[in-house]
Amino acid sequence: MSKRSTYGRVAKLGVIIPPNNLANEVEFHAMAPPGVSAHFTRLPIHMDTSAAGTAAFYRDLQGATRLLAEAEPDVMLYACTIGSILFPASTICDRMRAVAGVPGVATASAVLAALRALGARRVALVTPYDEALTLHEKEWLEHEGFAVPGLAFHGFGPPDFLKLKRLGPEDAVALVDRAAPAAGDAIFISCADFACAEAIETIERRHGRPAVTSNQASFWAALRAAGYDAPVPGYGQLLRLDGSLTTPSHSGTEMV
Repeated sequence: MSKRSTYGRVAKLGVIIPPNNLANEVEFHAMAPPGVSAHFTRLPIHMDTSAAGTAAFYRDLQGATRLLAEAEPDVMLYACTIGSILFPASTICDRMRAVAGVPGVATASAVLAALRALGARRVALVTPYDEALTLHEKEWLEHEGFAVPGLAFHGFGPPDFLKLKRLGPEDAVALVDRAAPAAGDAIFISCADFACAEAIETIERRHGRPAVTSNQASFWAALRAAGYDAPVPGYGQLLRLDGSLTTPSHSGTEMV
C-alpha cells in the first residue's frame, strides 16, 4: 500500500497518458474513493512498430516512468488503449516495474482482465476511431478469444486525435445503441480519451449487460494492483466486483 503522504494515504496511482488526453485525469479523479490519488505524466503517441519505432517508444516510456516514480506510487499504469495493443502490454508492464519497483498495468491487458472477470465471451465493440483502427481492435479481441458480434465507430483516425476531446457521454450512448446486439454479453467502449465514465451506469441499465471502458478497466486494474479491493459504486458492474475474488492479469499478446 501507499507510502504515507498527505494525499494517497490508501493508494497512489502513477499514470502515463498521451499528450492529448483530457478524459483520463478527470475520470480517475471522479472515480477515486477517499484516500486514493492519481498522479499523471505524459508520453508521446507512438504508432511505429518498426525496430526503430519500438526502441523510441520504450525509451520514452522509461523516461516517463522514471519521472513519475519520484512520486512513489503504489502502481504504474500506461493508460493508452492503442499503444498497449501495438506494443505488448506484458513488456510495457515489465519495463515500468523494472524502473519504478512497483507493479505495472497497461490498458489493453486491463480491458482483457475486466472482460474475463465479468464472464464476457461476446463483446460489442464501440470506439471513437476510424474503421481501420476499430477493425484492428476487433481482430485483437478475437485473437484474445472473444467474439465481436457488433461494433460501431465514430470515425477519428490518428490525424484527428486532438478532436477526441469533443466527444462525450451522449456520443458513447448513441454508439452503443448501434453496436450492442441482443446476443452480446458485454460492451467495450474503447479509448482512454473518450469521456464516457458518467454514462456507464446508464448504458448498463439501457442494455442489461456490463459495460467496460478503457479508463474504468484501467482504474480497476490499477486499484487491484495497488492492493485496494473494496467495491467502488457509480461506475458500472466492474468496479462493484469483490476485489478479493478477482485478480487482474497483466499479460497480453502483441498485435501489429
